[in-house]
Amino acid sequence: MARRSGRPSTALLSRDGIVDCAYRLMREEPLDRVSLARIAAELGVRTPSLYNHVDGWDELLNGVRGRVIEQFDLSGFGHQPWRAAFERWIRSYIDAFATLHPTACAAIAVLPMKAHPAAMAMYEVVCTAMLEQGLPDDDVLPMLVAIESFAIGSALDLRAPDLYTAPDAPDRYPNYYRLFTDGDGNRRERSVAAGVEALLDELAIRLEQPEPAATAGTTRETS
Repeated sequence: MARRSGRPSTALLSRDGIVDCAYRLMREEPLDRVSLARIAAELGVRTPSLYNHVDGWDELLNGVRGRVIEQFDLSGFGHQPWRAAFERWIRSYIDAFATLHPTACAAIAVLPMKAHPAAMAMYEVVCTAMLEQGLPDDDVLPMLVAIESFAIGSALDLRAPDLYTAPDAPDRYPNYYRLFTDGDGNRRERSVAAGVEALLDELAIRLEQPEPAATAGTTRETS
């Protein structure tokens, strides 16, 4: 059967396909092993062909950022108590960035966003939730940055080598050595849980949430 002439019925390249390839590589390998040339080779095209769909490296990284943000869980806002909604979002933030190799995670975390509707929409949802709970305007962005800083740091920790903080001189650092070696092997998840709890406790303080009413059968001391 003779091959039809002319262009193929479907495009060989698309922005989504390029970004998906970049995201796959950045999940598996250090960032210095990923390049436009490498992505082009993976897709079976020449590097200049990519520029018909992406402007360059920074735009590609922002595209990968979009793939990460798509995994953030904002579904609790407006449907769950504020604390549960924020915990759901923070944990999904950590898990999404932890899909990346640490070098890609670090690079994307500090990359200027430029025009990024998905990120801006996420920030709008979270800021609106804080304001609706009564958080003062001056506290919203500091809390947002604190949460993001914790989430990125936790994602890096989750992908770091198991013994990257191992003490090297037990006789000089006996307490740290004992705590490090006697752990139950679940340090990272416990660290995430502790950090999430601390952030939400701080948010509760700033929201000045009233104490829960005393349960039936209990009494409170009065002065």
